[in-house]
Amino acid sequence: MAKQVFNPDALKQNISELKEKIQVLESNFKEKMQEKTREIKRNAERKIEDNPLQSVGIAFGAGLVLGALAVALMRKK
Repeated sequence: MAKQVFNPDALKQNISELKEKIQVLESNFKEKMQEKTREIKRNAERKIEDNPLQSVGIAFGAGLVLGALAVALMRKK
């Protein structure tokens, strides 16, 4: 079995290559997440446009629940 010699230049090259691969993966991930976010936004907007009264009702109900929760928490103090 041959003894391996530490080669700093090869190590720097490997690190540089890994850094480039990570940057590409990060960019691809970012693009996919942005597209997914746009898709979710489009779907939400479409549902709101298709059912405006239901959307208002849901928002009103959520506001009531959050308001009641806030009042309850304020009374505890």
